[in-house]
Amino acid sequence: MDQQDISIFKELMTQVLMKATGKSLHKMTIGEFEEVAFKIEETLDNSGIGARSLKNYTRYLVDQKYDKINPNLSTLNGLVQYLWEADTPDGLWLEFRKQSITESNTFFPANKKIILVGTTFLLAALLVGILIYNFQKRQFRPLQYNFTHSDLSLLNKDGWFLFPDSVDLRLWNDSVTQTSGLLNLKTHLGGPWLENRDFSPKTINILAHPIQCGECCEIQVKLVAFNPYQRYQQAGFFLFYSESEIPSISFIFACGGGTNHIQAVRRDGEYANEHLIPFEQYKSRAKVSDIFLNPDTKKYEPRVAVDSTILKLVVQGSHYFFLYKTDQNEFKPVASKKIEFGRPISIGLTAFQGRPDVPTPVFPVADVIEAKFEYVTITKCK
Repeated sequence: MDQQDISIFKELMTQVLMKATGKSLHKMTIGEFEEVAFKIEETLDNSGIGARSLKNYTRYLVDQKYDKINPNLSTLNGLVQYLWEADTPDGLWLEFRKQSITESNTFFPANKKIILVGTTFLLAALLVGILIYNFQKRQFRPLQYNFTHSDLSLLNKDGWFLFPDSVDLRLWNDSVTQTSGLLNLKTHLGGPWLENRDFSPKTINILAHPIQCGECCEIQVKLVAFNPYQRYQQAGFFLFYSESEIPSISFIFACGGGTNHIQAVRRDGEYANEHLIPFEQYKSRAKVSDIFLNPDTKKYEPRVAVDSTILKLVVQGSHYFFLYKTDQNEFKPVASKKIEFGRPISIGLTAFQGRPDVPTPVFPVADVIEAKFEYVTITKCK
């Protein structure tokens, strides 16, 4: 690569990392590189680009003290395909390169004053909008609901409804669902994570209820005896901000291969997904238990089974604080994030196993298991 192409490649890597991590070009941990590589692989639906290659590129571009890099054309096309979410990679690097050169040549100093004035105007308008939003009266409505059944007609009378585009009454009316005095959902195929344009997995039968969070509220959802043991079995809840699942936030207890962990995902746009709990935290703060092969039963199961799991989310304006507790333990904070989605208008309880578009054995289909919900509470912040 000559100096011009290195400069263009640096711009490309900066945009790729910004999309994948929300951060510009910077020194990263191997866990962060693995997460970026995973996201690229999921988008491209093929072998993707390795974490080690991403590390080498970034290390050079950050300080250029190392040997020069020379990524092949396939890698360059793949990075642009991930960035643009294109259907095919053919010729994308050349198109990106062409656009970069054109933009650099047409950005004359004469335009800088116009751009500065326009930017100032937009920032001022944004500030006014934020001030108006912050001074609006935000109504709060508490919710305390203890589940004693899974009868949809009775739940409807109490304000619960199946979220649009998630309804499959054939699965809801499964008689096995009615085996507990609590609310029983089941981990059927589906999920909110969308990065494959040829497949749109939908979470099935999300049981939703209108909410008003006010200036600050605490949301708690309790699961009873839910112990996922196969990849992507999960249960928890969504926050919705419109009658569509876009945008939304999911906060769930899930099995992710060799561990059970707490996860949260923000979805903003049809194919825009973001892990709100960093990848490296799976093995520390967000981890609940390892998964192991029981020599007696010859089946996989959590090394530590829990009797209950409570997911707690504190919504303070645009600041979100994610916590959880198991059994009689104290609440453990796992992440915090600023999210400019406005105010949530409904909460949706859910169970699913995700990723049915990826064939086995990469993401094998898991068993359908029950997820029992005991209660939902929404209270003012203390």
